Amino acid sequence: RARPPHSRATARRAVARAAAGAEGKTTVTEEVSYTDMIKALDKGQVARARFANDLSGRVLLIYKSGVCKVAQVPLDHTKTIQRMSRGGAEVSYLAPPSASGLNQAVVSAMSNVGPVVLLFGVWWLVHTYVQQKGDAEDRKKIRAKEIEEKKKLVDAAREDALRRTKEAAKAAAEKSAKEEAESAAKRTGAKTTAPAAGGRKKKGEEDDEPEDDPEQAAAKEFLSSSARVVQASKYQQYGKATTFDDVAGIGDAKVELEELVTFFTNPERFTDSGCVVPRGVLLCGPPGTGKTLAAKAVAGEAGVTFFYANASEFVEMFVGVGAARVRDLFAQARAAAPSIIFIDELDAVGKQRGTGGGSGNDERDATVNQLLTELDGFEGAITDANAVKNRVVIMAATNRPDILDSALMRAGRFDRKVFMGLPSFEGRRQILGVHAGGKPLGKDVLDDIASPNSSLAAKTPGFSGADIANLLNMAVLSATREGKEAATMRDCGEAIDLVQLGKRVKREQPLEVRRRLAAAEGARAVVAMASPLLGRVELGSIVPREG
Repeated sequence: RARPPHSRATARRAVARAAAGAEGKTTVTEEVSYTDMIKALDKGQVARARFANDLSGRVLLIYKSGVCKVAQVPLDHTKTIQRMSRGGAEVSYLAPPSASGLNQAVVSAMSNVGPVVLLFGVWWLVHTYVQQKGDAEDRKKIRAKEIEEKKKLVDAAREDALRRTKEAAKAAAEKSAKEEAESAAKRTGAKTTAPAAGGRKKKGEEDDEPEDDPEQAAAKEFLSSSARVVQASKYQQYGKATTFDDVAGIGDAKVELEELVTFFTNPERFTDSGCVVPRGVLLCGPPGTGKTLAAKAVAGEAGVTFFYANASEFVEMFVGVGAARVRDLFAQARAAAPSIIFIDELDAVGKQRGTGGGSGNDERDATVNQLLTELDGFEGAITDANAVKNRVVIMAATNRPDILDSALMRAGRFDRKVFMGLPSFEGRRQILGVHAGGKPLGKDVLDDIASPNSSLAAKTPGFSGADIANLLNMAVLSATREGKEAATMRDCGEAIDLVQLGKRVKREQPLEVRRRLAAAEGARAVVAMASPLLGRVELGSIVPREG
């Protein structure tokens, strides 16, 4: 509500004049006291009473003689109103004059336009401050340069992605045409000699077509698998074949892997009874327990070609590249059948699908889908003995089988799941014997390894096969550094301390600190010796070490 332009007293006088004017009397002679007003009311001299604010405060008294006077009525004084009624005075309320229309328009305009004007003023102040600094033009140029560079980067990335997509599509189309030509040639019994089918041109035939474009060759290499291949013949050269004799400390897992070799060497034993040969074997276990070595031993015992690939090689930022590499890997393996494909760290690509919040069409999901198809696609199970001899078996290793996709783990894909845990005491002794071959070890070390109560095996609980191999290598390095011809038990003990406790730190400690540490470690050793179930005390030391 707009505020009245007059003061309260002015408003009351305006009310009095308005009331007097309404009665035809325009003269307000004087202001009477409350007592005189009551006397006039009791005598019946007042004709009308006009209040300016409800029924209290200033009141205009219009006498019957035509005189107008003003009096003050106390707040909430209801008896005064009753006396006016009994005295025959007419009581009414006259509202004060409102603000003019012009004032209301000004107030309304200010309430609507004021915030906008305020914001504009703030902007003008900031703009003026920036201009006065003197570097506004330089900063404007810098912003324009940044916008231009960002646009160039976006355009370059878009062009690069488009070029790679075109190259990948072109390479895939050529590969598909080559496969179709080879398939047609196999059906007709003819040899493929056309360049489109991937064959070489005959001697004397004119080379009308240009050579492969370097970019096209790069695209083909980008989509092809980078798996390492070991041919079957190389296993037998110089007697370096990897066999189960090179794998120790894996316990019952060795029995299951030996049965897998029988699928290649004597498949009739299983197919005659109607058994289905496993398509895949999943090796599970902590790192360093010999999963890759076991896969090589299976290939060496069976005398087949071995393909090794890491699952992270199939993961790319471009959708379809990983799936193309999986197809290429299996195509190479089928061409070299019988063969074994070993995929290390399968959890890098075989994680549960649908957990990334996407639509399921991203690169990793497409790679998993292609791997599932290659493992158990439309062709179904193989039960023929000749087909078994020329088939591809996939082996994979992981230390996180709990996060693998359930479709990978089902029967028909990875039929066998072989767990390879940390070796036991006897397993560690066998691993020490395997890795001791060919190393300059002293007679005391060799005798300890050959003993059924090997102290080295007893001092290495929780060590994996890789840890034990590293232990002997560190002992030999220490002996060589000191100029010894062979590593002794002392070198092996220092290597164990280095692995378990860390490297020694050359740091001087006060005598009082060393005494306290010695007392604490001695008390701990006494408690351990008094508790046979805790094991034997091997070493007591207060030497500071790293970690």
